[in-house]
Amino acid sequence: MYTTRPYSGVLRYPGPEHSACTQPARNHRVPPSLRESREELQATFKSALQAGLAKLDLVTREEFEVQRAVLLKTREKLDALETAVRELEGRGKAE
Repeated sequence: MYTTRPYSGVLRYPGPEHSACTQPARNHRVPPSLRESREELQATFKSALQAGLAKLDLVTREEFEVQRAVLLKTREKLDALETAVRELEGRGKAE
């Protein structure tokens, strides 16, 4: 069950209260062999997911923010240089 709000850059998932696997009242009804199988399956899925994510070219939020700040500073310098070039070109045409 997902929210119907417009996408804001963050996906919102329902809380753990909506998951049958996390409700302790239901866990006591599950036979121990199935519980062990579920835990083994979760561990296998988690390791497979981590291995798949490790292959992707991902960066941390901190690294992203640092690169974003560098890009903004570079854009400001570029704008200043473009303005200076236009002024120099204007002077050259006036002479």
